[in-house]
Amino acid sequence: MISSPTPQYTVTVNAALRRGHFLVNGPVVILLLAGFLTLAYAINLVPAGGGLEDFAKLIAAPVGMILAIVPAWIWWSVTVPKWRLWALENVDDWPKLKRRAIATGLIWPDGSIFARTEIKSARHARAEHELEQRLRAN
Repeated sequence: MISSPTPQYTVTVNAALRRGHFLVNGPVVILLLAGFLTLAYAINLVPAGGGLEDFAKLIAAPVGMILAIVPAWIWWSVTVPKWRLWALENVDDWPKLKRRAIATGLIWPDGSIFARTEIKSARHARAEHELEQRLRAN
């Protein structure tokens, strides 16, 4: 059996965090802002005057919030596992990166209900697990 060469870690913890925030949280902020601005615009289209107009605004607020949050959460849920796998392959100090990623809001702590919303295949989860084990062994 041919063993794979030792990975060549080329990215610092700070660089990995910057990349993660740019690729994961940057679009999350944009999606949230776009959703909330669209909601504000839609609410302002409904004329004031009581009755059904006020009821429409009351209903529009929670519906709009959900429509702003859901796409942002889906983006995070899909991209954070991809970032983590990239980071595991490119950063040699995963424990430090993980602590800082949690502290800066990029990822959630293990076992958190929010961490369980990550969307990844079984193959992706195995690759993450294997890389984490390899880094712990070194």
